[in-house]
Amino acid sequence: MHFSSRMAAKNYRELIAFQLAEELADEVREIVMESAEARSDFRYKSQILEASRGVASHVVEGFLRKSPKEFKHFLDYAISSIGETEVRLRNGIRSKYFTADRCAKALTLTKRCFKCCLELKRSQRLD
Repeated sequence: MHFSSRMAAKNYRELIAFQLAEELADEVREIVMESAEARSDFRYKSQILEASRGVASHVVEGFLRKSPKEFKHFLDYAISSIGETEVRLRNGIRSKYFTADRCAKALTLTKRCFKCCLELKRSQRLD
């Protein structure tokens, strides 16, 4: 299985995409738990936490399939979860659950994670 032109990861924890995804999920959880409004909107809280946790889960599931084709497929799911996380963060800002400043790090992580997952997807050869 090919993961990068420079080196192949032996474990999903070595993937920068996974590491960024975990950092994103942690940051989103902190943001949500700091906001009484977000915590009390159970549907919103559930949706944003599931979206942010889904990124790492999809990266791991795709990696463990040991198939570049399937890995690319699961990276598409991860990328979609990143987009959903970003949209829900912006919805939280518009709903006054949190400030744009408080979400700045998480929004930066969504961009970094998106780029990383996209690059990882591009690196997969379908021999």
